[in-house]
Amino acid sequence: MTTKPTPPAYSLRRSTSADIAAIAQLLQAVYETDAWTAVASGAGHNTAEQLASLAGSVERDLGAKGKRVVQCVEEGTGEVVGVGIWGEGNVDAGHEGEGEEDGAGWPPGTNIAFCTDAYVVADAIMEEACRGQPFLKLWEIAIHPRYQNQGLGTSLMKEFIGEVEEKKVQAVLGASKEGLGLYEKFGFERIREMEFDLEKYTGGEVKGTEKHVVMWRPRTTTSEGCAVQVEGHS
Repeated sequence: MTTKPTPPAYSLRRSTSADIAAIAQLLQAVYETDAWTAVASGAGHNTAEQLASLAGSVERDLGAKGKRVVQCVEEGTGEVVGVGIWGEGNVDAGHEGEGEEDGAGWPPGTNIAFCTDAYVVADAIMEEACRGQPFLKLWEIAIHPRYQNQGLGTSLMKEFIGEVEEKKVQAVLGASKEGLGLYEKFGFERIREMEFDLEKYTGGEVKGTEKHVVMWRPRTTTSEGCAVQVEGHS
């Protein structure tokens, strides 16, 4: 009789400064073959400078008031295989892809025109959707390529949504086409679909188009054990 190997066990925990290097390496591995990130990072993509920038970004995230960095760890090895980053309102701790419209604060090599058209515009849409009321923003859910399709992203989403529902606030995020199904499963609605011609932003070096979908989740409360939507959106 043959027995199937026991799948590895994973746990979620808050990240600390001791985890910065591991998280930065994880993020760079996730971004390595991603066309969207390649365009956003520009000349800095897949470089030592990008790794250092990611480490600095994670360090700022850890120190930002109202922001949480939660990692998924394989218990047998202690390897950080996934990370989720979210925070209150539009707290900007300098996370990868966030910056000012004039380019200040972007990592070296960043494609500022692309990031402004994508991230800065998306942030404005999120702010408008929330109508001045409190919200949590999901900055990132990243799973190492070797560990994808094992439910780890869902585990991190459950942690995020748990905080959203505990605080009874709205939630927003920017999604790629790959993440739409997961986010819609957790009650997010598409409020703006932005399509980008990558060739336009790279002088023809990167072909094709990519979507960035701004998503919003209404504030909910509970009534007799059932979730009830409090705020509509039009």
